[in-house]
Order: sequence, then C-alpha cells, then structure tokens
Amino acid sequence: MASRLLEDTLYTRWYRLTYIILVLYNFFRLRKGIR
Repeated sequence: MASRLLEDTLYTRWYRLTYIILVLYNFFRLRKGIR
C-alpha cells in the first residue's frame, strides 16, 4: 500500500513537471514569435 502511494506521488509529480515545462516552452515560443 505504501509503495503504491509513493508511485502515485512520483507519477503526479512528473506529470505536473512535464506540464509546467510544456506551458513555459509554449509561452516563450509565443512571446518570441510576437516580437
């Protein structure tokens, strides 16, 4: 049970990290394109 919870936490953390990176990447690309 504990290992399962740890796996879920790691998965959520990686998912959130990837999402933030994608958002930042798109944001900077759009800003550079507008300029």
